[in-house]
Amino acid sequence: MKIIPWAKLNKYKIGFVLALVLCLHFFIQGLKKDHTLEMVNQKIELKEEARKQIQDERASWQTVVAEKDDQIKSVLQKDSALQQSILIINKQIDKISTKEYVQSKTKVFDTYNSNDIQQYYDALPDQPDNDY
Repeated sequence: MKIIPWAKLNKYKIGFVLALVLCLHFFIQGLKKDHTLEMVNQKIELKEEARKQIQDERASWQTVVAEKDDQIKSVLQKDSALQQSILIINKQIDKISTKEYVQSKTKVFDTYNSNDIQQYYDALPDQPDNDY
C-alpha cells in the first residue's frame, strides 16, 4: 500500500507524464501515412472507370437501338406500300369479278357461232405438250 501515498504525492507528475504519453501517441499516429484518402481516391477512380464503361456500353447499345429503329421504319414503309398494293389489287379483283365486266369481255364471243369457234381453234398453232 505504499503506492497510494506515493501516487497522491506525485499525482501532478503522473498526470503530466500520462498527458505527455498521450500527446506523443497522437503525434506518432499523426505522422503515420493516412491511407484513407488514397482509398477514397481509388474508389473514385474505380467508379469513374465503371461510369465510362457504362457510357461506352450505352453508346454501343444506342447504335444498336438506332439500327433496329431504322429497320422497323423500313419494314413499316414496306408494309404500307404492300397495303397500298393490296388495296389496288383488291379493287381490281372487285372490278373484274362483277357481272357487268364479265359480260363486257365475253360479249364478243357471244356473237360467234360454232363454225366461227371451230375455225378459230383450227387456226391456232400447235402447242407443245405440257404436264400441267
